[in-house]
Amino acid sequence: MRLTLPVPVTDLLRREQMLAAHPDLKVSAGTGHWQAEITEPRGKTIITRHTLSELLDRLVQVLPAP
Repeated sequence: MRLTLPVPVTDLLRREQMLAAHPDLKVSAGTGHWQAEITEPRGKTIITRHTLSELLDRLVQVLPAP
């Protein structure tokens, strides 16, 4: 993964925990944004936020608890 944004270490740790709890989840960094891809039975859901922290906060809301 290529990191192009400044990211606090705590957010990287949260990201790793989220990926461990949801192995089908894909999180990537773009230029000025972060994106998550959630695989679902009938397709995929894509969530985009400006910061990793915002993305992780949204994923906590939409993904089931491990």
